[in-house]
Amino acid sequence: MTFMPIRMTQQQVGEWILDILVKDLGLKPGDPVPDHQLKEKYRARKGDSADIKAGLKYAEDLGWLKYDLTSDTWHLTEMGHETA
Repeated sequence: MTFMPIRMTQQQVGEWILDILVKDLGLKPGDPVPDHQLKEKYRARKGDSADIKAGLKYAEDLGWLKYDLTSDTWHLTEMGHETA
């Protein structure tokens, strides 16, 4: 029998990202986290690097996160904090 890794949905990845931001990093609404730091934390939890981009987009589309291109940081929103 061949082992097939289970892929997480965009929603699951988005929720996992919120969990990392709130529980692991202790972020409050408006707090920034560098993109590279968030991705390192995600991979440390054994997250699939192929999934994180879709999860971040999902979280951003729902208003949980905002991305600042000039500083390459993600900001947790009030909605994202409440959802976590």
